[in-house]
Amino acid sequence: MKKTVILIAAVLTVLLLAGCAQQQNQPPANSGGNDSGGNAPPEDNGQAGGEPGSPIFGDFAAKFQSLKFKADYDVTSSASPETMKLTEFIGFGKFRMDLTAQGTETRFYSPEGVTCINQAGQWACFNLPQQQTPPSEQVAGIVEAPADYDTTYDGTMTVAGTTGQCFLIVKKSDPSVKTRACFSGEGALLYSKTDTPQGSSTITATSFSTSISESDFTPPAEPQGLQ
Repeated sequence: MKKTVILIAAVLTVLLLAGCAQQQNQPPANSGGNDSGGNAPPEDNGQAGGEPGSPIFGDFAAKFQSLKFKADYDVTSSASPETMKLTEFIGFGKFRMDLTAQGTETRFYSPEGVTCINQAGQWACFNLPQQQTPPSEQVAGIVEAPADYDTTYDGTMTVAGTTGQCFLIVKKSDPSVKTRACFSGEGALLYSKTDTPQGSSTITATSFSTSISESDFTPPAEPQGLQ
C-alpha cells in the first residue's frame, strides 16, 4: 500500500508540473471531422485576423457544457524533455483523463474523485479528493469570465484530420502569458501552445472522435479508501 501511495504522489507531481506550464488553454471552434486519427504534424491553413465573417470566440463558449468527445494528445513542455501521452474523455457531465508518464498509466475520474493506477497489468483504484483538470476543462475559466481575456480569431489548423478554428488568447491581467488554441466544431480542444516568460508548452491532438459512451467513465476496479 505504501508503495502505491508513493506512486500516486509521483504521478500527481508530474501532472501538476505539466499543468503549471499549460494552464492558459482556452475555448472553442468551428468545422470538424469525427473519428479521425494520425500523427502527422498539424497543418496550419489559416490567416490571422478578425476579418468580417470570421468565427467569434463567444459563439463557441456556449458549446462547452454539451461537449462529448474523446481525444488523444501529445503534451510537451520546455521544462521537460519527455513527451507525455494523454487521453481525455468528456461527456455526460463527467470527465476522465488517462496519462502515461514515466512508464506509468494513470486514470483520473471526475466528479467521482477516483484515481486508478495500472501496476504490472492490474488496476488499483483509490478515492482521492484532489483531481487533475484535463486540457479541455481548463477553458472553463475563460467561459465563465470572458471579460478577463482578449481573444482574436487566428485562422484554422488541421490537427488529427480535423479542421480547427484558432484563437489568440491573452489574459488582461497578465499579457506576458499568450495562448494560441484551436478547437473542433464541437468545441473540443485540438491544439494549444502557451508561451510564458518561464517557457512554453504545447498540447497536440493525435486522434479525435465524438463516439463515446457512459461506460467510458466507469473505473476499471472498485475504488478503495487510502489510510
